[in-house]
Amino acid sequence: MEKLGEGFAFVVDEKPDLQVAEVAPGVFLSSQDPVFSLEILKNLEIRNILSLGIEPHVKFEGISYSFVDMLDVPEFGILEAMDNCLEVIRNRRGNILVHCNAGVSRSATVAIAYLMEEGMSFPEAFNKVRSVRPCARPNEGFIKQLKDMEKKKTEEKY
Repeated sequence: MEKLGEGFAFVVDEKPDLQVAEVAPGVFLSSQDPVFSLEILKNLEIRNILSLGIEPHVKFEGISYSFVDMLDVPEFGILEAMDNCLEVIRNRRGNILVHCNAGVSRSATVAIAYLMEEGMSFPEAFNKVRSVRPCARPNEGFIKQLKDMEKKKTEEKY
């Protein structure tokens, strides 16, 4: 049940979101909830977890944890954070789970950027992520920055 958080400017969601989406071979996307389920992590053979903006308070043996501080506000500059995130994904050993609080904006943004780095256009990457995780909705500022990244990459080719 969702309720307005007392003293908070956001909705508190009390239902766990245990859905995990595979956006590319070995690259998974979710909210923070699956990070605390050893059963889910074992079933998906997750060996790495990339946490965006929120660090898990429980960590399991045999899993490598990385944290990148990333705010989910449109004015947050994602370029430096994105370099760190993509490096973690590229250097992973085994499957990786990329998550933020809700698995909607920050982690979806990183998944889209990863797919773009792998050769997809922004629309292709956006649609791929939305097809496997329909709730994915990067904030407007992140979308603009992803499109700017694509434009810059295209200009560098020519």
